[in-house]
Amino acid sequence: QEFIDRVLLLQEAGRRGISATPKGVNAWLDHVVARGNASIESMALVRLEKPERERWATNELVLDALRKDVAQRVKPDAAQVRRYYDQHAEKFTTPEQLGISMILLEVAPYAPASSWDEAQAQARNLHRDLTHGVPFELLAQEHSRHESSRQGGNLGLIHVEMLSRELQAIAVMLQPGQISLPQLVLQGVVIVRINERLPPRLNQFEVVSARARELLVRDLSEAAWRDLIRRLRESVSVVFQHDRAS
Repeated sequence: QEFIDRVLLLQEAGRRGISATPKGVNAWLDHVVARGNASIESMALVRLEKPERERWATNELVLDALRKDVAQRVKPDAAQVRRYYDQHAEKFTTPEQLGISMILLEVAPYAPASSWDEAQAQARNLHRDLTHGVPFELLAQEHSRHESSRQGGNLGLIHVEMLSRELQAIAVMLQPGQISLPQLVLQGVVIVRINERLPPRLNQFEVVSARARELLVRDLSEAAWRDLIRRLRESVSVVFQHDRAS
């Protein structure tokens, strides 16, 4: 079916007067071959004779130009963009953000158990100091081996999804101002403080209207491409001929 669709699309491109220039063909081949063995496409092309390589490159450029031609015909109006925004609010919602600080006592994963025990003991002492009023920022600057130590352990505002699963599991249990007990993570032992929580927020349409139009055009372009293939399939009768010669 993919082979048939390719033939039909190339025929459609010809009807629309879409072609490729020799300069574009050479540039496309240079780009693909330059990717070397990292590309299955390049490995296949180097086995072809020059005319076949050029024909393949021409077809690829023509198909790409056809897809762009289909996309350029998609021009939603303002009402469609607004309706898309209303129907897909999740795409324009800023996820929950956390203001978070941490103290990391780094331990190599392959370190002996004694190193982990030592780090946990140190972390318990630091947690005791925190509960007695020692500033989190001071202890982070003195003891944390995370890059945030220069900022007193403050990571700033972070989307929850950007945190590791380990830190997400710790953060979900805390409210602003609360400090976690020492927890084992891959990098060592960590103490986390939540500074603030910003709930998910739907961005105003005026702020994200350009993004909404971009996403709608993308979706409509894909739909138009699929519709073109469907119509091309319906417009022809495909007959498979099997060679039964012995």
